[in-house]
Amino acid sequence: MEPPGDLMERARAGDAEAQCDLGRFYFEQADDADAAIHWFSAAAKQGLPRANHNLGVMAANVDRLEIAKACFAKAALAGWANSNQALGVIFRQEGDLDRAAVCFAKAIEGGNAQALADLASIVMDGTTDDRYSEALRLARAAAQKGVAGAYTTLFLIYNEGLGVPQDQLAAVGFARQGAELGDASSQAIYGVFLHAGKFVTRDLDEAAFMLSMAAQQGNYAAQAYYRRALDSLNDEQLARLDERLKGAGYRHMAPLGGNRFWRVWIKRPLSKFYFHFLIRTGQSGKLDKLIAEGLRQK
Repeated sequence: MEPPGDLMERARAGDAEAQCDLGRFYFEQADDADAAIHWFSAAAKQGLPRANHNLGVMAANVDRLEIAKACFAKAALAGWANSNQALGVIFRQEGDLDRAAVCFAKAIEGGNAQALADLASIVMDGTTDDRYSEALRLARAAAQKGVAGAYTTLFLIYNEGLGVPQDQLAAVGFARQGAELGDASSQAIYGVFLHAGKFVTRDLDEAAFMLSMAAQQGNYAAQAYYRRALDSLNDEQLARLDERLKGAGYRHMAPLGGNRFWRVWIKRPLSKFYFHFLIRTGQSGKLDKLIAEGLRQK
């Protein structure tokens, strides 16, 4: 696959933006991680913040978190808000919630909407008296900006009545909105409610579809409930689910224990930070070396 237009020519001429775009082309479309790292590194050496961010994404997705943090820190210092959000995700994963909260707050200042939802989840688990009202404020702001993950926080607040009157019907509505936007936690929650027919009309087909999408994104609750949802379907319903999943970009995998299982292989854009971007992990040693070389810059 050849890069579009004069992108290669401009990249070879030293255009940092073109080099970064060429790296994205090789990573997202040509499935060539080596070439992607080469061009991201070239752009990063010229001081392009988003190139360092993209190197961080590649490192994080093969669990090279120290390298990822170094890449994100360079980009964040240069004012790339998405990298502050990415650092917050890593610190949260490592259990350092104070540093995560600081990173998310900086990302919010830089206009990163996802960080609003991230900070809301940390605040809600805190100990301050106003934690629920502050989490609600942040989650609402994130939801207004179209952040799917914010709806899980809104579900939890209204489902449990945390600082607001309990309203489980509204809570399920929030789960539905998040599910439709692709949030795995919301899909798992909404799938379970659809399967049970609680606060929503029972729909076994939609329940199985929602749970399957959440399961492939690594949601443990969906993975645990998935078999139960499939066992509720007859052969005709399973066939419809099969076609629907294929139409959504899923690939049908081998049966597990008599039930069906799907996994998606969809590449997500590098402009934001995702841990679930799929890359061949057999390349991780080579990625270590190439990314480390890209970090050796002034």
